[in-house]
Amino acid sequence: EPVRRAFVQFGTNEFAFVMPPEFRLDASNPEKIVLVKSDYTCFINLRIVRMGTASPAPPKPETLRGPLLSRYPSARILEEFNQSAANQTGPAFDLQFRSVAGMLQSARIVYIPCAAGLIEFTLVANADQFVNGQYAFSSLLLTFCTNEGGKLEIVPLSDTS
Repeated sequence: EPVRRAFVQFGTNEFAFVMPPEFRLDASNPEKIVLVKSDYTCFINLRIVRMGTASPAPPKPETLRGPLLSRYPSARILEEFNQSAANQTGPAFDLQFRSVAGMLQSARIVYIPCAAGLIEFTLVANADQFVNGQYAFSSLLLTFCTNEGGKLEIVPLSDTS
């Protein structure tokens, strides 16, 4: 199966990642990139939440909890941990909440610092599809790269399994 890559430019900052299978990209909102699974059970969003300076430090988890719980008022944080992407590490949160329609949903939100600012990666899925969504989300984070070191360098994928 061919590899589909997405290339995103934000000012002078360039980003690339491998598109998870069964997802399509929606860039109609200038504030964020949305990846939608073909059966609509899973969504992945990427957005820059804070404009940055060169080599920003990872934010403290305690500064992110309040805004997260404001955005998801019925949510409870299940777990806090660190996650990596683009050779950086930042705080991550697993949440569970009820949607407006009353469906139980799960979310994983990861904050990665970079020269462009603080990038927020969000996975939202129906609770029963969350594990499947995590595979796609982890794949995206593993392949996410930036041009912070100069030229955007795409790492070829192995053709052996």
